[in-house]
Amino acid sequence: MRGGPSRADGIEVTSPVFAGKSMLESQRMVYGAIADLMKGDRAPVHAVDSLKTRTSTEQRQPGEWHE
Repeated sequence: MRGGPSRADGIEVTSPVFAGKSMLESQRMVYGAIADLMKGDRAPVHAVDSLKTRTSTEQRQPGEWHE
């Protein structure tokens, strides 16, 4: 994750649990995992401006951002 409070962050998650899941299902899993980080006035994550999910066997595409 990048950024700080009151800022939109980008998230990239690689996990084998995404195998066989649609992009929407994978993204819902991530949002569910970070929901507590987005609650309240003092939440450390204000918003997510980009969410990329992939399985551990999928490769990054040329030009994709990463930390």
